[in-house]
Amino acid sequence: MTSDLNKNNKNAEFEKDLIETLKNEKAKYRFRLTVLKNWGIQNLKCLRQLSSELYSKFDDWIILSTKAENEAIFQLSNILRDSIETERKIKYQLELDTFDVVINKDLLNFYEHQAKPQAAKEIIDFKRFNITQLKIFLEELRHLCVRENYIRKSTFIEIMLKKYVKSIL
Repeated sequence: MTSDLNKNNKNAEFEKDLIETLKNEKAKYRFRLTVLKNWGIQNLKCLRQLSSELYSKFDDWIILSTKAENEAIFQLSNILRDSIETERKIKYQLELDTFDVVINKDLLNFYEHQAKPQAAKEIIDFKRFNITQLKIFLEELRHLCVRENYIRKSTFIEIMLKKYVKSIL
């Protein structure tokens, strides 16, 4: 009986030790969970602060980029408005870059052809000299000059009479 009592006593002590050990392990587990919970909350607060700063910077960046794009569009509209008001063609291609207007001189919207001088046009009238006849006559007079821009009256009258006689015949 004493041996049964000793066994029961040992079992009771063993159960008490087990219960005490379980309580200690539960306390350690709760402590670890509390530490992990506090660590997670602290990390979440830090990440929340960093994300707030990042989103604030994103907001500033979006506002500035929108402003720059609007200014570029405003510049482009001013160029087009001036061209329309002055009725002037836009020769080079205009490109809207992300934040600026680029005038691409490699691409032409149209080619400017050099105006060729046209030959003088005149009404043919047999009672008058035409332009080519006047040019020839001027060269003849230059050869007959005594000095620069000076011709004798007799020479001039003689030439004019010859021209008149040729025109009659």
